[in-house]
Amino acid sequence: AGRLAEAIPLLEETYQASKLHPSLAFAGTALLSAYTKAFDPAKPEGTTKVVTLIHELLAAARATLPADSLQLAAQLALFGQPLLMLKAWGEAEPLMREALAIREAKEPLDWRTFNTKSMLGGALLGQNKLAEAEPLLLDGYRGIEDREAAIPAAGKVRIPEALERLVRLYEAKGNEPEAAAWRSKLAAAKAEQAKPDGK
Repeated sequence: AGRLAEAIPLLEETYQASKLHPSLAFAGTALLSAYTKAFDPAKPEGTTKVVTLIHELLAAARATLPADSLQLAAQLALFGQPLLMLKAWGEAEPLMREALAIREAKEPLDWRTFNTKSMLGGALLGQNKLAEAEPLLLDGYRGIEDREAAIPAAGKVRIPEALERLVRLYEAKGNEPEAAAWRSKLAAAKAEQAKPDGK
């Protein structure tokens, strides 16, 4: 219902209880989602809360999942997403690198592998590592685009996200013609997703 101020204390209490009662394990990701939605750039302690929670959730995931498993890669990507949203680029980078290494080894042609590549490029872009980010962002988007038919409806949002990173890249490089071309693709992708039937 959007009542985050009321929800967060309840989720925090449930998350603490989940450390004794595994059936409440859902509370960790729910709390992470609430923290991310409630994030205020003017309050840096919000980023600290998110980063601390992610470290705890990731430690729990590592304790139960094999180090090279696709399940762990999915958790790494899941935790990397809010870090990118909060512009915690340096915190996101190692998570995305690890997720990408697993996915490239286990499912190199899957659309999620290319999305992870784009996300890693985004983490590098945020740190102004433009030369390293560019091939990841380009290859990531092209891989997603080529596999668009295989992406479930809930995952389609990753297409404009990948395009937005490319726009930011070429803006940062001062290459306005490239930025404009990617802006045009981004506008088309957003218009496509805005259609009621999703087609």
